[in-house]
Amino acid sequence: GVSFGCGGPQKPVEQPPVTQQPVQQPLPTPDKPPNVTLRLDGISSSKGAHELEPGEVLRSGDRMAVNVGVDQPSYVYVAVASATGSPQFIFPKSGDQQIDGAKPVRIPANPEKWIILDKQVGQEDVFVYASPKPIPSTELTNLVTADAAAAKKAAAKRASKAAPTGPAKTKPAKTKAEDAGALSAGSRGVQIESDDSDEAPPTPGNPNIVVKRFSVIHK
Repeated sequence: GVSFGCGGPQKPVEQPPVTQQPVQQPLPTPDKPPNVTLRLDGISSSKGAHELEPGEVLRSGDRMAVNVGVDQPSYVYVAVASATGSPQFIFPKSGDQQIDGAKPVRIPANPEKWIILDKQVGQEDVFVYASPKPIPSTELTNLVTADAAAAKKAAAKRASKAAPTGPAKTKPAKTKAEDAGALSAGSRGVQIESDDSDEAPPTPGNPNIVVKRFSVIHK
């Protein structure tokens, strides 16, 4: 055994203060913006279930799912801006939700459910916002409203550039650039764009917010 002390009375040993277990708190806030990755899965009438690629043809009734990954704990928000109507947030269902980055988040979360392309053809934009801290709802609404408008304006600009000059006897045919996946009113494909593209959404005022977008044109 181990013995302590010597002869004579001993001073009582002071016990260290009892520390309680901390209450569960959000994950530590990183000191830099997150890196965001996107993957778009789909089920089409022609190919079945597969990972979608740029330039792929999608039709009404085809289904999609959004997969978002981050490299650190982040608050993530996902919105869809359809060809008609106002942008709608599809994740989280309400409030703020922090994901730890351990694995990508699928939207819809249920693997049996999908985002279905309806009969309204045209450009469908999906926006992903990620930040180390929660984004105030007013700021978030302003961001997606501005980004959706910018995306539609960019698509119209590309369509104008793609249109042939002079009188057109028939509807303009798709160009090779459009067939390769370029986004325009006449294209029928998928384009996943990086943040360094000149057609990407504008950089938000908050440098800690990362924005990603991909657009789908379906017929």
